[in-house]
Parts: sequence; C-alpha cells; structure tokens
Amino acid sequence: MRENGEKGSVSVEAALGMLILAPLLMMIIEGAYALNEYSTLLDASREGARMVLRNEGDASQVEELVQSLTGDISGDAPTVNVEVDTLDPGHPTVTVQVEHDYEPHLFSISKDNDLFDIPLLKGDYTFTASTVMPLLSANN
Repeated sequence: MRENGEKGSVSVEAALGMLILAPLLMMIIEGAYALNEYSTLLDASREGARMVLRNEGDASQVEELVQSLTGDISGDAPTVNVEVDTLDPGHPTVTVQVEHDYEPHLFSISKDNDLFDIPLLKGDYTFTASTVMPLLSANN
C-alpha cells in the first residue's frame, strides 16, 4: 500500500516523461519527411540526367520530367538547372541540379512568428540534389 505522500507520483512522472518523448517522436517523424523529400529530389535529378543521356545531349524535356517526378512534395515546384558541358571534347558531362525549399510538416509555425525563434521550426532549409553523368561522344 502507498503512503499519502506518493499519491499521483506515477501520473506526474508520466507527464514529465511525455514532455521529452512527444517532441522527440515529432522530430523523428519530421526527419523522416525531410529524408523522403530529399530522396525524391535526388531520384528526380538522376532520372533527368539519364534522360539527357538517352536523348544524346538534348535537355529540353528534363524540367518537365523532374516536375512530374516531384509532384507529390509539398510547397512550390522545385527549381531545375540543367547544364550540358561539352568544353572538354574527350569528357563531356551533363549536370542536373534540383532545388526545393523544405517546408516542415509537423512544425508549421509561421516564419513571422517570433514566439519560437528556432530556425528548424521556421523552415529555412533548401534541399539541393545534383547529379553529374558523362555523356557518350558520337565517336564512341
């Protein structure tokens, strides 16, 4: 049997534990969202570079392909930069860079809100995925 001084101590301990565990769980979930978004951007940049390889250096449709592959991420459409470098005739390359401003899912605090001045919560992150692949020259 418990003494009178211990009544409710389990409830207090559980509440204090939840103050630590709940934010930790939310950060893990937010991290998973961020990794998924970066993985989507990286896959889209790779597919864009492969498209340029298949089209023998024609990069005209890469942005449309990347936009269709990244349609399920939140926020604005990503920025796509494609550069076909043929300055070195022996080693031409294609670089596809995809950038996107990450918007937190769980911590959707306004950027103008100064109550929580934590950069992680304000969504000040830009993910950049870049892929460089060699182009095959016509005489190979």
